[in-house]
Amino acid sequence: MTDVQCDLADFQKLSQQNNGKKYALVAIDVLSKRVFAEPVRTKKSNDMIDAFEKILERMEMHPHRIFSDKGTEFCSKEIMDFFRKKDIEKYTATFSEVKASLAERCIRNIKQRLYRFMSEKHTLKWTEALPKIVDAINHSKCRVLGGLRPVDVRFNNAKKIREKVFGPIGKSNLRKKPRFNENDHVRMSRNKNIFSKGYLPNYSDEILQIDLVKKKANPNRYRVRDDNGELFKGYFYPEELTKVRKDENTSYRIEKIIKSRKKKDGSKEFFVKFFDYPQPQWIDENQFV
Repeated sequence: MTDVQCDLADFQKLSQQNNGKKYALVAIDVLSKRVFAEPVRTKKSNDMIDAFEKILERMEMHPHRIFSDKGTEFCSKEIMDFFRKKDIEKYTATFSEVKASLAERCIRNIKQRLYRFMSEKHTLKWTEALPKIVDAINHSKCRVLGGLRPVDVRFNNAKKIREKVFGPIGKSNLRKKPRFNENDHVRMSRNKNIFSKGYLPNYSDEILQIDLVKKKANPNRYRVRDDNGELFKGYFYPEELTKVRKDENTSYRIEKIIKSRKKKDGSKEFFVKFFDYPQPQWIDENQFV
């Protein structure tokens, strides 16, 4: 077990029937597809750490890496310290709401089974049914694993299964070519929320540059810098960036005009704030489009 994805399943509406438990922490091993789940009362660090402790105890060995979205329940100082003490690398989508997609699909599967079970048994106590549902998933044959069950994947056969699922280990020609190269110009994806509309821009206006390509990572990850050479914290996944062209014809949206002044030749300059750029700057009136 080397890579695990995790996410929270929301059961807030059923908390009264489940001793105040509002969520289920769900973790899935990327290779074996084995699922682990634990009811959680709140998103507070102490509750999350307690749930992670119980899940880690059920694993044959601790994962090397855990990936989650950028929810505060996964990124608090207490949580990060917890993983550091366990010698587990914690990865998080750096900027946008890139999700732990495998964990999300797993949660959908768990919820479908849970609600079917609760409907048949005329109960709302999902916490009692959760262990049975997870056990059933882990003992079901998995097409991706060639008909094996998640519980059939063990330390002694993991390498063979990994090569079957992902291809031979160490074959560099199987690695995907990086989507971006160093010095490419890119924009970051915006955080999307329930009010986002498809016809609105999905990427920030600020144009950045790829500073470093982390080619050994799978998938590749990228470090970016701004116009002043300042590096952004962390690394970005390909889904968080889009390549753009930057030249003398590139246009920028103006958020607001702060003030103006007249030059000696009679022309005007405007002090403007561009969307997503931190510092306002002076531009000539003939630069307006």
